[in-house]
Amino acid sequence: MWQERVDAFWDGKRGLALGFFEEETVAAEGVRPEIAVLAAASESMDDAELVDLVSPERWRCGCQLFELPRGRRFVALHAVGGAELRLELCDDKLGLVGGEWRLLFVELPDTGLQAAPAFNASSFSARGDLARHAQERIVRSGARLVWALGQKRCLERLAGAIVLQRLEPAQRLFPAQQSHLAVEAREFCEAREEAPPRAPFAVLEHWLREGGAPCATLRLRFASFSQGDAFLKRASAFLVMQQRRAFREWTREQRRHGEPVADPLTCDDIRVALARPGERFDAVERSGPIVVHSLAKLVGARNASPSDGVSARRAAEEPGPGAVVDLAFHGAALGDDVGLVSACPDGGDFEVLPADPGGVRHARVFRLGFDGLSARAMREDDPLLEDILRLAAEAERGAELGLPETKRAAPLQERRERLVASLNRALAAAGYGERFDPTRKWDALDPLRFWSFCALVAACPAAGRADLAARGGFEAFRADPALTEALAGQPDLRLAEASAPGLRRAEEEARPLVYRYAAILGLSGVVGPRADVATQLGAYRLLRQPALARELAAARLSLDEPSFDATALAETAATLSNEAMVERAVIYCDDWEFPQKAEALRAYLERRREGEWTSTLEGSRLALIVAEADAYWREVNAARARPPEEPAPEKPGGLLAAVRGFFVRGASKAAQS
Repeated sequence: MWQERVDAFWDGKRGLALGFFEEETVAAEGVRPEIAVLAAASESMDDAELVDLVSPERWRCGCQLFELPRGRRFVALHAVGGAELRLELCDDKLGLVGGEWRLLFVELPDTGLQAAPAFNASSFSARGDLARHAQERIVRSGARLVWALGQKRCLERLAGAIVLQRLEPAQRLFPAQQSHLAVEAREFCEAREEAPPRAPFAVLEHWLREGGAPCATLRLRFASFSQGDAFLKRASAFLVMQQRRAFREWTREQRRHGEPVADPLTCDDIRVALARPGERFDAVERSGPIVVHSLAKLVGARNASPSDGVSARRAAEEPGPGAVVDLAFHGAALGDDVGLVSACPDGGDFEVLPADPGGVRHARVFRLGFDGLSARAMREDDPLLEDILRLAAEAERGAELGLPETKRAAPLQERRERLVASLNRALAAAGYGERFDPTRKWDALDPLRFWSFCALVAACPAAGRADLAARGGFEAFRADPALTEALAGQPDLRLAEASAPGLRRAEEEARPLVYRYAAILGLSGVVGPRADVATQLGAYRLLRQPALARELAAARLSLDEPSFDATALAETAATLSNEAMVERAVIYCDDWEFPQKAEALRAYLERRREGEWTSTLEGSRLALIVAEADAYWREVNAARARPPEEPAPEKPGGLLAAVRGFFVRGASKAAQS
């Protein structure tokens, strides 16, 4: 049964991947049928809608990606013959009882000539030690392993040929982090982890003994760590003091208006007052509102001594090449921004845990609030970014430059780049110009999504590849894989002159697949507005036939029935698509005094010319009238085309006729005498 062989992985959001990853399943013929994918918000599937219709040819690549509608957590997969697989997407907070772990390992191709990644799936009991089992499998894969997912599921066989799978969101098992450096905000800690500096005033001494104010701290997790690492030299930590920025702006305004200004008290003023020129303060000594320090200098400082309001302390040693460093910002106050920046960024430098806010890839920023540090996205047009990058470049030039690295510090990134390079070779071999970016962060299902897109490109004709690139390429496929697959399979279908569709618009997200597909073809009303899932599936199958779709467009027939007779519908559409034939039918009804039929045909023509649609039931009745009129006009035209019949000429009588006439005439004369 294909229901028990197919693997389903859900990313916890809207992404769903289906695939046959077992070797014996991939090799078996007839295991991968045509599958209709439906999604609903209720378990009864009363409100189901069509997500995709996957033909057997699309399973050749081994997997398919789907973007589920919002709020739809119940999925049904229907195949010909009544076999059905149901998926229930469960919130991981509730948890599944029992079941098993399904693991998927994505490895580099066996040879450099191959482009397809190696997908290996295995099962593991939910009662076992997942971490230990996954680690053993990761070690066994060695340097070929690029990506690994784990997902908990429960299988249940229902009545008939129905199998139910309950799924939790998939977890990334490998790598532990995608970036060179993962950053997370630590909770406020009242107790200081390092010895406090000497306080210049007694009141501050008492304040420090009580623990002082909580210190904003970032925990840095390095995938690989070396004191001479070039990454440390090009990365910097920054502190933006918003109160100083506001004070500076106030001072400028005061001077511009000729008003008095105030000079702030500096650390040098305190040293002079205390007569202690060597006094060091647990504060920012620079007068500027932005402070930037090279990460290499901070990590290399002895005893984690504060450097202008910032200090770094390496946490307990962890096994492996990585390291954990706590970055404390002693000079940060409420409303200030802290973070990391790189003047010369590489892809995958920074990543915020547990959820990355995005923004420019060369900076990650946190804001200090009452609840601690919270990550926020920094945009390219942020006025702070230019000043921070300028100071970061100066800090990088001031860092001690070591020998160039002979090997990249993050070998995991090398594996990912090799996999992306193999996929890009597949795109190039197919004659497609777009390439995957090896530096972008991956979502849980992205390796499967990349390979599925490569298979789509390889299966497209040349015209289809050009249209695919014009529609947005991979980003359009990521946003709406079902629609992209449907349009790529029919590059010659052009029913309406419309601009090439790009990413799915917000107002189209709630519309089922058949409506989006019809809209792209210029047939927005071809499917009834409240069509159930059976109508959606039947209409989608019909619209996938180019000739029939063109005739439906010409006849303006709306598919609003729960089931369709394709042959009868094709005849109806072919009859009504000829507008001249319909107009002759109106004349026929007027001549033979059929007023109701004539009025129905006139109303249809009026709706058609105004762009409105007619139901298939009404269309079938009108087609019978047109066919009757067409038969009449054919007879009339055939009669007019025939030449008129001429009378047959008289044949000569001959000798026998002359003798018979002689006797007849003689007999008549004898009677007269």
